[in-house]
Order: sequence, then C-alpha cells, then structure tokens
Amino acid sequence: MIVAMIAVISLDGCLTRHDAAGATGWASPEDQVRYRTLSRACDAHIFGSGTYREHRDVFRQGVNPAVRKVVLTRDPTAFADDVVPGQLEFSAEAPAALIERLSAAGHQRCAILGGGAIYGQYVGAGVVDELHLTLEPLVFGTGVRLTGDTPIDAGFRLRDVERLNDSTLFLTYDRT
Repeated sequence: MIVAMIAVISLDGCLTRHDAAGATGWASPEDQVRYRTLSRACDAHIFGSGTYREHRDVFRQGVNPAVRKVVLTRDPTAFADDVVPGQLEFSAEAPAALIERLSAAGHQRCAILGGGAIYGQYVGAGVVDELHLTLEPLVFGTGVRLTGDTPIDAGFRLRDVERLNDSTLFLTYDRT
C-alpha cells in the first residue's frame, strides 16, 4: 500500500496561523482543489481527533463505503457514537500497525491528512512513501508546525514541482 501525506504549509512550515488550531482557511482555492483530488484518489484516510473535531460535519457527511476513515485518538471509546462500521472508525494504533491492518484489508492507497502531531508520528515511523505539500506564500512566525513537535530525521527526494497559481507551489516528494 502507498501511504501519501497531504498538507498545505506556509513558507515557514506552519500548518496553522498562530494559535488557530486546524484552521487552513488561508489556503488558496487551487490548493483546495488539489487536496480534494489527491484525497479522493485514496481508499483510506488517517487523521487526528483534533482535525476530526474541527471538521466533524464534513467528515460525517463524506462517509463513503469506498473510503475507510480512521481517526487517531488516545481514547477511541470517547467517539463510540460516531462510528460507522467499515467507513469511520477511531483507533489508538501505532502507525506501522494501522498501516499493516489497512493493507491487509485490501486498501491500496492511504492519505495521511493531519494534523501536525499525526504527520510527525507517521513520518517519524518511516511509513510515509509520498509527501504532497502545497507551499503558500505566507509567513506566520508561529503556529502548528508540519510535524508538530516530533523530533524526526527522515529524508525525501523531490519528484515534481508544479505552480498552482502565480505564487503557490505544489511539491511532490518520495521517501529516500
């Protein structure tokens, strides 16, 4: 299974503006189109409980039998009422164990969709095969960093650079 991390970041590597957890309203319309295209190409999605809480209604409306959505949380039982069997689940599994389970279930392509702590865990665990980053021409100074506060030593090789508009770049990397 291919594991693809998809994110939008500022020039200084922030996923969010200042203390606005989960807020990506600053992303360009072109990024939002790219994000939807990339995430729709995946049959499994993994994201954190903060991302889920921020966009709960969107995730619940988008429940689809063809895409398994897994929300990572320390306490899966706290979300028992939100479970949709085979479509929306909550897990405390380690990155490699979850990826192995999804692969064994026949999933071909998995998107890691945030937030920073989740990105950090998955990159740090060495399970991310592709990195898809939209680089927006903004500087925030503070905010949630791409991999949160996780110390990581991982290498990627640039595969492609695409200009999404006059100032926004879309970067694709492969794990080395």
